[in-house]
Amino acid sequence: MKNYDINLSNKDILPTQEKDRTWLAHNYFFLWISMIVTVVSYMIGSSFISQGFNWWQALLLIGLGNFIVFIIVLFIGYIGYKHGISLPVILRTTFGVNGARIVGLLRAFVALGWLAIQTWIMGTSLFEIISVIVPRAKTVQLQIFGQNAIIFICFLIIITIYSVIMSYGITAVKKFQKYVKICE
Repeated sequence: MKNYDINLSNKDILPTQEKDRTWLAHNYFFLWISMIVTVVSYMIGSSFISQGFNWWQALLLIGLGNFIVFIIVLFIGYIGYKHGISLPVILRTTFGVNGARIVGLLRAFVALGWLAIQTWIMGTSLFEIISVIVPRAKTVQLQIFGQNAIIFICFLIIITIYSVIMSYGITAVKKFQKYVKICE
């Protein structure tokens, strides 16, 4: 017999038993690396250099920023890792059930915005690669949302790849990382 409100629980937010936890330290490490070694990091670094910093100062600032975020994420994630509970459940202890929903929605909006930025940059990068192979790609006159139609198609290709990977859940991300790791 269930002794909880059906609106407060579902299989996705129940605690994960220790035997079912398959992520090891190296999986978390490579997930972290894949989140910080991005085109946006290179763009931030180059903007520091264009503002008068030298390369090692730019690298130091990016490293410091990533380290600060790492410490915050480490503290937030430790409870979830230790007890097998997700952040939405942890948020309930601070914000209550309804407050956790609001924070979850805010988190989702930030994540979607960041996904859009990363995807657009990757789509633009794919377009640049294509335009090196097919120089006429840059001269296409068709516009979609004020952009070269091929850039928009590249964006759709990247978002489709993301969608396919994510449709299989976080386990697919872990498996995908095996093929795209920087080092191991």
